[in-house]
Amino acid sequence: MTEFERKTVHAYNDFFEQNNLTGYAYRRKQSRYQSQVADVLVDSPDIGYLAIECKSKKAEYGKRINFKSAFPSNDNGHQIPRTSEFAHKTGRTPILAVEYRHGRGKPREAQQYQWDKLEKLYYQDGAKSFTPEDLKEYRYKLKREGSKYQLSDTQ
Repeated sequence: MTEFERKTVHAYNDFFEQNNLTGYAYRRKQSRYQSQVADVLVDSPDIGYLAIECKSKKAEYGKRINFKSAFPSNDNGHQIPRTSEFAHKTGRTPILAVEYRHGRGKPREAQQYQWDKLEKLYYQDGAKSFTPEDLKEYRYKLKREGSKYQLSDTQ
């Protein structure tokens, strides 16, 4: 599990506890030889059932994210259709969480985006990459507070 995935799980679970909400975020155990459909799963009757795909990127390379390199393919196909199908079959809302690392000693930043715009760019528009401006932000924001992330509701 990457540091960003772990901090995303903690941000959601802290949010549930601080706001007295029912819910639990967790990371499914990853197997070396089995493809993973989402990094973090959230089960909550209060905010919804989510499948979160986490990406962490060095900010010095810009904020543009390439579909081919950031979302790998394997014997089961490309990650975007696999994650979309999993979310559809399980009734989860798919979310993309992106962390931008600014280098040693500098604060990181993260944002969550709705998956539907990502799917549209991938399927219909045939884009090879996207920037955060191409996507619609998700209602729950990840904000860096010291060494961890805090989740906040913007509505």
